[in-house]
Amino acid sequence: ASQEELRAAYRRMSIVYHPDKHPDPTKKQIAEELFAKLHNAYNVLSDPSKRQIYDIYGEAGLEAGWEVVARKRTPAEIYADYERLKETREKQKLEERTNPKGTFSIGIDATDLFNRYDDGYDMDESEMPNIEIRDMGITQSIDFPITVNNTATLSGALASRNGIGGGNVLLTFRNRIVAGWHEVEIGGGNGILFNVGGCRYIGKHSHSVIKLNSQISDGYFRPGITAMFVQQLDSHTIGYLTWRAGMQSSINTTVIHDDGTNQVVVGGQIGFADTFLLARYIRRLQNESRLFAEARVSRGSQTYKFPIYLSEEIDRTIIFYATVIPLVAYWAAQSLVIKPFIASIKRNEDKFNAEAREESRRRAKHEAESALKLMEEAYKRSVDCESSKGGLVIVRAWFGKLLSSSRDDINKIIDVTIPLQCQVKDSHLIIPEGDKTSILGFYDPCPGEEKMLRVEYEFRLIAHEVTINEKEALRIPKQCKYLPL
Repeated sequence: ASQEELRAAYRRMSIVYHPDKHPDPTKKQIAEELFAKLHNAYNVLSDPSKRQIYDIYGEAGLEAGWEVVARKRTPAEIYADYERLKETREKQKLEERTNPKGTFSIGIDATDLFNRYDDGYDMDESEMPNIEIRDMGITQSIDFPITVNNTATLSGALASRNGIGGGNVLLTFRNRIVAGWHEVEIGGGNGILFNVGGCRYIGKHSHSVIKLNSQISDGYFRPGITAMFVQQLDSHTIGYLTWRAGMQSSINTTVIHDDGTNQVVVGGQIGFADTFLLARYIRRLQNESRLFAEARVSRGSQTYKFPIYLSEEIDRTIIFYATVIPLVAYWAAQSLVIKPFIASIKRNEDKFNAEAREESRRRAKHEAESALKLMEEAYKRSVDCESSKGGLVIVRAWFGKLLSSSRDDINKIIDVTIPLQCQVKDSHLIIPEGDKTSILGFYDPCPGEEKMLRVEYEFRLIAHEVTINEKEALRIPKQCKYLPL
């Protein structure tokens, strides 16, 4: 709306709601409340700065005292903003490449729980079963992007099984190039190691790796160099050609075929310490099995696993106790405790929300009824003026749940004839699209339900009717169907 339209609307509505227009004390008090809202709205909309704040942030921006400052910027300021935005985006890309990954696993040996069911197992019934930690493992790695092509990675691992364990930590600096990468590794575990190497992709299914190795352990320095060529022969077969120089110099070639069930390894080595030919065939058998349960929690790229070993062999009794009983207990907890508790919370929330909506509806209804009392004189003047010149007269208007055929929904429809007639100007009524409940004299008779607006009116002494959805714009008079006489 332009400033002229705002001023005209403000003057027109001031005639209806100004307290001085209502000598009756009751109406005067109502008019003071409504005119204060009207005056505040005009002050905001007539001030370009406040209006811009309201358009962007709503009433919260006005209450918080936010500002929107518009000024011309120099080319240097624009370029500085561009560079700052570019730097921010680069930092965001680097942060996205920080890829923390980790696994925490604790294996629990609970086979003693079910050993009493084995034939020949001798155990005092009063003796508590022995449950212990069988193995534990922790791995963690995190990337520290330095530039787009350079990354530092810190990784570590700890593992323990049956009281025997070890660990290592490794810091890697890697530079990515078009056809591979270069890296430097510094680590510790079984001694101190320092490696420098690189990889180059030769084709789609082959690459080569070369590394300079050095390790200090047990007071000895062990240098070496390793060169490897890797070729993928098919989807299950890989070939390796490896040359090592150092304290255990050798050249080795190996071909490994592994399809998940069968593994075939063929290779040979010539070296100072060991020279051999190797052929190995492994078939993974399926008749050996064990029974275990596992709890797994994943949060982002972190995984927490808790495998619980129940038995080295499959047993129906163990399966029953280990699966059926936990499932029944879970179902009972869900049905008898968790779901009723959640349902109770939801019922209380729904009741509270319903009461809040009803209270808001009562306040809106009271305000609308108060506004209607102030509109009565203006309504009569508008009807007389429009009737005398054959203009626009609102005969009847309803707002609410109009499509319902239930008698119970009659209270969900309100009469809005008076407020619409008071909006008529120069034999035209224009209501913009949006929420109709914000119009003075309106309120929401059925919150959360679909509402419609139906208007029966006369224009040039001819009856018309129009029905629209609550969000649609209304512009009358316009071409509509005639009401039957």
